[in-house]
Amino acid sequence: MKENHQQKLLGEFELPSYEQWLELVSKQLKGAPFEKKLVKQTTEGFSIQPIYRKEDGEGITLSVPGEFPFPRGAKASGHLTRGWDIAHPYRYADPEELGEAVAFDAEKGLTSFLFNLDEPSGNGMNPDQGPQDKIGDTGVSLFCRDDIQAVLNGIDLDRVSLLVRPRRSYLPLMILLVSALKKIDIDPVKLNGCLAADPLSLLAEQGISGFALENQFREMAACIKASEKHTPNLRTLGIDIFPYSEAGASASQELALAMATGVEYIRKLQTYEIDVDEIASNAAFFIPVGSDFFMSIAKLRAARILWAKVIKACGGSKENQRMVIHAGTMKHNKTVYDPHVNILRVTTEAYSAVLGGSDSVSVAPFDEVLGLPDEFSRRVSRNIQIILKEECHGHRVIDPAGGSWYLENLTEKLAEQGWHEFQKIEEIGGLTVALENGYVQQEIAKVVDHNHLESARRKKVIVGTNMYPNLEEHLPETVSFDQIAFAKKRIEKANSHAQSGDSESLTGLAPDALFDRLLELADQGTTLGGLSGSLGRSVNAGTDVRALTIHRQAEPYEKLRQKAEAYRNATGERPKVFLANMGPLRQHKARADYSTGFLQPGGFEVIQGAGYDTAEEAIEGSLASKARIMVICSKDDTYPDLVPVIAAGIKKQDTGIVVIVAGYPKDHVEAFQKAGVDEFIHLKANNLELLTRLQEKAGVAI
Repeated sequence: MKENHQQKLLGEFELPSYEQWLELVSKQLKGAPFEKKLVKQTTEGFSIQPIYRKEDGEGITLSVPGEFPFPRGAKASGHLTRGWDIAHPYRYADPEELGEAVAFDAEKGLTSFLFNLDEPSGNGMNPDQGPQDKIGDTGVSLFCRDDIQAVLNGIDLDRVSLLVRPRRSYLPLMILLVSALKKIDIDPVKLNGCLAADPLSLLAEQGISGFALENQFREMAACIKASEKHTPNLRTLGIDIFPYSEAGASASQELALAMATGVEYIRKLQTYEIDVDEIASNAAFFIPVGSDFFMSIAKLRAARILWAKVIKACGGSKENQRMVIHAGTMKHNKTVYDPHVNILRVTTEAYSAVLGGSDSVSVAPFDEVLGLPDEFSRRVSRNIQIILKEECHGHRVIDPAGGSWYLENLTEKLAEQGWHEFQKIEEIGGLTVALENGYVQQEIAKVVDHNHLESARRKKVIVGTNMYPNLEEHLPETVSFDQIAFAKKRIEKANSHAQSGDSESLTGLAPDALFDRLLELADQGTTLGGLSGSLGRSVNAGTDVRALTIHRQAEPYEKLRQKAEAYRNATGERPKVFLANMGPLRQHKARADYSTGFLQPGGFEVIQGAGYDTAEEAIEGSLASKARIMVICSKDDTYPDLVPVIAAGIKKQDTGIVVIVAGYPKDHVEAFQKAGVDEFIHLKANNLELLTRLQEKAGVAI
C-alpha cells in the first residue's frame, strides 16, 4: 500500500492579501485602469467591485431569518414548510376561459393566479356602459355574480389563492366575490391572496384618478373593515410598483416609491379610524424582478428592511412589520424578436425572486409581448418555477443569499439609498404631491435617458435585439383575439342580464356600514355598474398628473427591424450593406465582424466583399453589389492610402451611396470626410442613431 501523505490544512497556507491580488490583476490589465475595466457602475450609482471580502461585510448587522428588520426573510422557516406560491398571470378576457385555464393549471402545480380587470370593469362599469373598444383589452371582463362563478368554478380555493389587480373596482369587486361565493355555498373565508386596491399606482400609470381620491380611500377603508368579517385571509391593500418599473425606474426608486405609497395609505386610512396594524396586516407588495440578478435579490431583501422600519416607526406590532411580497417578471426587458430568449430571462428573474424570499412568484409567458399566450407557453412559465422548487430545491435552504459579502453589502447600500429617496418624496409632501408636481416622473425620466443611451451604445446588451440578432427567425404564432366579437357578446349579456336592486346613493355611510349595504344590493342581483353607481363617485373631482411612459427597452430597435422587414416585403429583399474588405483575412476580419454585428440590429443584409488588393477592385465590387451603403474594413495604418481613393471613386460613380469607415482614425477623420466618407463605425458610436440614419439613407420606409 502507498504511504498516506498528510494533507495541508487551509490554515497552513499563507493567505494572499488584497494588495497582492490587485498587483496581479494590474499586470494582466497592462496599464488599463482598474476602475474602468473591472468595476461595474449600476443605474443606481453603485460601484460593483469584481471581488468582495470580509471587510465589505463589516458593520452590517446580520439578523437571523424571521427577525427584525427581516432582510433574511419574514418567516424563520423560510420556504421550508410550504414553499412559495407558484402564481401565473392571466390575460384572458372571457371569465369562462380564465376559469378553465386556472383549473387546468392548478392540476399541474399552480397554487395562485393573477389577473387584471379590463378597463370598463376596472372603472366600475358594465360592458354596455363603457367604451366598447376597451372591453377585454387588458384583462377579464367581469360585471355580475355569474362572471365571478365562471372564474372560480372548478378551482379549489383551499389550495389556490387569487391575486387581483382590480383598478378602481376593489370595493364593488370584493362585494361581488363575497356575494357570488355565498350564492354557491362556499365560505368566503376560503379566499386567500390579495385584492390589490392601489389608486396611487394607477394614477401614476394612467395620469387620471377617475374619481376623487378621497372617495377611493373611503372605499379602501370599507374593504379593510369588511375583510375582518368576511374574508380574513384576503388582503385588500396592494402596493404595486410595476407601473414605475415598467416605466424604467431604478431599484432604489422602486423602493422609495413603495415606501411612499405605503406611508400615504397609512395616513389616509387612519382618518377612517383604521390603525397601523390593520393596515399593515392587509398590505401586500407587488414588486417586479428584472435582468440584474443580484440587484433583484437585494431589492427584495432591502424592501423588507424599509417596510419594517416604517411600520415600527408608526407603532405597528412586530408581527405586522413583516412584509408580504408578490414578485413577478416584468415586460420592460422582454423582446418581440428572438422571443425564446425571454424564457432565459424569466428563469433568472424567477430564481432571484425565490432567493430574495418572495411569498409568491409569477412568471409571465415568454410570448406575452407578442400576443395572447397558448397552453404551451403557459406550461413553460409554470414549469420554470416547479423546476426551481422540485429539481433545484429552492425551498430547501433558508435565505441562501444570507452572509454573502457582496449581497449583504448591496442590500445595505440599496436600503440606504431607497430610504434617502423616500425621504425626498416625504419632504415634497408625500407621493400624491410628488406625482402632481412631476417630481417622480422627472426622476424616472433621468434613469430612462441614461439607460436608453446605454442600450443605444450597446453597453447595455439586449440579446437578439441590439446584439446577436437572428434575421432569419420566424416569430411564433400567438392566440388571436377577436375583440369586436367579444365586445358584442359581452354587451348582449349585459343587456339581457336580469338586474334587481336598483342603485341608491350611499355616500353618507361609514366604511363598515357601506360594505354591508352594498352586499345586500349584490345579493339582490345588482351588477358591478350598479354597485359603483351607489358609491357617489365624482368624476369631476378627480386628480390629474402626467402619466408615466410605460415602455420596453427593446422597442426602438424593434421599430428598426419592423421597418427593414416592411422594406423586404415591399421590394423582395432586405436593405443591403456591402463590406469592402481590404487585404488578407487577418487585415480586415476583426472590423468586418464588428461591422456585421453593428449593422444587423437594423435589419441590414451584410454582403461580405472578398479581400481586395486595390481600391479599384473595392469600388468595382461595391457598385456591383447594388448596395446603397458600403463599409471600408481594414487596419488604421492602411486607411490613409485606401480610404480617400475608395470614397472619392464611389462618390464619383454615385453620390447617393453612403460610404462608411470601420474604425475612427481620429487624425484622419476630417480628411476622410472631405474625400466623401459619411459615417464611422466604432466602439463609441451611437448604434441606434447611426442605424436610423442609414435606414433613411437606404430608402427604408419610415
